[in-house]
Amino acid sequence: QSASYPARRFGIHAGMPIAEAVRLCPQATFFQGSFADYRNASLSVKAVLDEFSPLVVMASLDEAYLDFGGTERLYPVSLLPVAELLRDRVKEVTGLDCSIGIGPNRMIAKLASDAAKPRGLMEVRPGWEEGFLAGLPLRAMPGVGPKTAERWAELGLTDVHQVQGMSEESLGRLVGADARPLKLRAHGQGGTVVRPD
Repeated sequence: QSASYPARRFGIHAGMPIAEAVRLCPQATFFQGSFADYRNASLSVKAVLDEFSPLVVMASLDEAYLDFGGTERLYPVSLLPVAELLRDRVKEVTGLDCSIGIGPNRMIAKLASDAAKPRGLMEVRPGWEEGFLAGLPLRAMPGVGPKTAERWAELGLTDVHQVQGMSEESLGRLVGADARPLKLRAHGQGGTVVRPD
């Protein structure tokens, strides 16, 4: 189901058969998780998040989006100070670490959070999206699974900056119908609305 960061350095990842994980890292400790405990921990984290934003949307047991739209007068320069308070409050109340990504849309916030792991904070301000994304591999982008990334790598397409520098027409000749959505994401466009549903 999951792997600690030290275990990941051995190539262990979620969804991997236990036998393969044991082969890659025989000294690892394996244990059976409890969904009820995960759900309870998720609810505890959500209760803390609710203290910071009137709109908290849980995307999964361990991932949430908070809407800070309209708080520019409270946080005129940056949301990093409130993110640091939030991270510390989650640790204080639940004992759990978290990473936080701040961005002008959900995709950028998610990628910033991924880049900040573990227990880090990262803010990508409006206008910084393309520069932030340029340094990422295509496989980091939402909707680009391992098989797709492998197929595109065979075509010489491995990094977001390559997509940013190509015309949509040229990209279409390489990846087909995926060109337009990939091009939009590579330039930082993503959904900005956070809804409870």
